[in-house]
Amino acid sequence: MMSSLSFNAFNTNISLYLSESGINNTMITGIISAVLMAGGLICGISFSTLSKVLKEFTMPFSFRLVWNVIYVDGVCT
Repeated sequence: MMSSLSFNAFNTNISLYLSESGINNTMITGIISAVLMAGGLICGISFSTLSKVLKEFTMPFSFRLVWNVIYVDGVCT
C-alpha cells in the first residue's frame, strides 16, 4: 500500500516540479517515471538476496540509499 501511495505521489509531484522548472515536455516526465518503475523492478527482484545479506539493516540501508540519491547526488537541489 505504501508503495502505491508513494508511486502515485511521485508521479504527480514530478510533473508539477518539471512544469514549474520550465520543462513542459511530457516525454521527460514519462522517462523519469519509467526509470522509477525499472528501479522498483530491480529492487523487487533483488530484495530477497539483499535482505538475507543485510538482515536487520535492510531498512536503514534503503533509507540511506534513498537519502544519497535525493540529497547528496543533487536530485532535489
